[in-house]
Amino acid sequence: MSYVEQNLLPGEKLLHRGRLHWIIYAPGFIFLLTAAAFYLVTRSNLSLTLALLGLLMLLKSYIQRQNTEFAVTNRRVIVKVGWFAREALDMALDRIESILLEQTVWGRMLDYGTLIVHGTGGGSEALSTVQDPLNFRKVALAAIEDNKNRK
Repeated sequence: MSYVEQNLLPGEKLLHRGRLHWIIYAPGFIFLLTAAAFYLVTRSNLSLTLALLGLLMLLKSYIQRQNTEFAVTNRRVIVKVGWFAREALDMALDRIESILLEQTVWGRMLDYGTLIVHGTGGGSEALSTVQDPLNFRKVALAAIEDNKNRK
């Protein structure tokens, strides 16, 4: 059971679950391709070391993607990052002022971006490399509006 599911409050419903985009694997793959090209040119043992580093980068990205959760419920936005050391953010919908979306050209083409959640009182949290950030933002803003209308 995921962190989000374990920490739902009574009567709270999960509206949307987000995740990190696969682009986080790109540096590891680029490193592996560079190591392979280096090996083809030099036949050096150094290229095997570089390949091992690339594999470690891919493993790190895999662990990061598997242990990062983004969710919108009917009451709050929940973010959990980390495996051994955990960092969690729960921001009540009525405490969110705005959600800013930042996307590069590559982010628009590949559908990932950074969401910056601004809370009342000046606090903000950046959620980087979010897959399908427009949909996450849309669901969160709709939940904020529904929450305001219920009061």
